[in-house]
Amino acid sequence: MAAFDRITAKKPIAAGEVLDVRWAPGSEALYQTSDHRVYSVKISAKPVVSIGPPKLLFQLKEDWVAYDVSSDGSRFLAMIADTPMSRKPIVVVLNGLPARTN
Repeated sequence: MAAFDRITAKKPIAAGEVLDVRWAPGSEALYQTSDHRVYSVKISAKPVVSIGPPKLLFQLKEDWVAYDVSSDGSRFLAMIADTPMSRKPIVVVLNGLPARTN
């Protein structure tokens, strides 16, 4: 973390691929999802910038479509698909749209 005009070095905050990131302004932590897991990374800017290692908070049982974290980092609100993403059918329509049935 640094002012844009003062960036001199980069420090990674994750060891692997991160799918989504949220910042909880009052918690001094960054929250990230990766491989069906939610992690927190403690970040401090006083007296110098320090970034802690990712800490596993919990494992997801289902795919999250979207999520947010409370300002203090103590609660999560998640939108969960009614059908797992890996099981959603792929529909291919050839020569027009299928007939509507009511």
